[in-house]
Parts: sequence; C-alpha cells; structure tokens
Amino acid sequence: MLQLVGVRAAYGNVEVLRGVDLVLEPARVLGLLGRNGAGKTTTIRAIMGLVDGLDGSIRIEGTELVGLPAHRIPGHGIAYVPQGRRLFPEMTVEENLRVGALAGRRELTDRIDFLFDLFPVLKDRMHSPARRLSGGQQQMVAMARALASGPRVLLLDEPTEGLQPSLVERILEAISELRAAGTTLLLVEQKVEAALAVADRIAFIENGRIAEHATPEDLVRDPEPLIRYVGLRSAG
Repeated sequence: MLQLVGVRAAYGNVEVLRGVDLVLEPARVLGLLGRNGAGKTTTIRAIMGLVDGLDGSIRIEGTELVGLPAHRIPGHGIAYVPQGRRLFPEMTVEENLRVGALAGRRELTDRIDFLFDLFPVLKDRMHSPARRLSGGQQQMVAMARALASGPRVLLLDEPTEGLQPSLVERILEAISELRAAGTTLLLVEQKVEAALAVADRIAFIENGRIAEHATPEDLVRDPEPLIRYVGLRSAG
C-alpha cells in the first residue's frame, strides 16, 4: 500500500532521517517505536511532504509522492492526525470535520454515518466549539477530521497522549475498527502497551534508520528490542 525506500530528511543542516525503509501492508497497523528524537514524527511528516530536504522514494500503490507539494498528498488517499490534535479551537466540530472532508475533495455527508458509527459521542457535539470538548473528545474529532477525507492510509502521531485509561481504550478500539474496515495505519506511540495491543507489526527506529522489525507476540516473549530501542524493562 505505502512504501518508503531510502528516505532521508533534514531540518536545516541536521539530518534526521538517514535512509528509512518501511512497508505498510493493506488493512494492517504498523507501530513505529523509538526513543525521543529517533525520527518517528519526522517519518510521518516526510510522508505528508512537510519536511524540507526530502530525498528517497515514498510510493502509494506505485505513485511517487516525493517532490509533490504537501497540499496534494491527501488527494492520494493519505491522512494525518498530528500530535497535540491541532484542531481549529473556535470552529465547531462540524466545521472541523468539513475542513477534513475538503482535504480529500469530498462532502462531509458522504462520510458522516461512518464517523458517527466510529465516534457516536460526536453526534451530540457537532455544534460545539472544539475548545469546549474534553481532551478525549478532541482526539476523536482530530481522528474524525482526518477520516472525513476518506483516506486509505491513516498516520497517527501519539493518539493516546494525555488521555485517561478509558479513553485510551476507546481510541485503540477505533484503530482496530478502522483496520477491520480496510484502512492501513501507521501508529507512532510512546505508550508501548497501546502499540502492542493494536499493531500487527512493530518497526523500531534508531538514529534515523529502521533498526529492527518484530511482531507484538515476539516482543511479549522476548522484550529485549523494547529495552534496546525504547528503554523499557519489560513488554507489559
């Protein structure tokens, strides 16, 4: 579905990605784990065309994305939920979702039933300004806004950050439901337990390169890669 080959990216003179190779398989969740500064968020931003000095190849179903302006990336079926949500706080939930739909050149009415099925709580919040929602509700709006464009690939950067356990569980349930519906997902997470709960595969990034791959089952049996690349003492 989505393939990165030899992707390099820099902020000014500082090279952050040093040849990232990744494959996202259709209707699967790939968890991307690593320490702070390893290149996780930069990998997502590179896919979205938001990094200067980008080199290498990023292809979705054979279409090359490197070199395209960032505003054209969503039109190829990729959506991004950034860390910190970044909603339009004074706009209503409905207005935020309409912005997301426009990114994919769609009408919100085409997706609204799907979004309400995924996040029923939003149905009663459509006319509320985003700033008045709880943190968990805002995260749901951020995900729904991205999904309003009808993406085939969804990139999630720390979607459970700052959420209480019950809301973390709901976000993870939504990720599993999206996978079951055929969406391909790349998940960056600091909560290792959350990533292991929903990912089909885990890729570890270190110093701007993919260092190792594993399945969640592998890591429960042998947490050594978690110790080496994330700094945890156990898988659970």
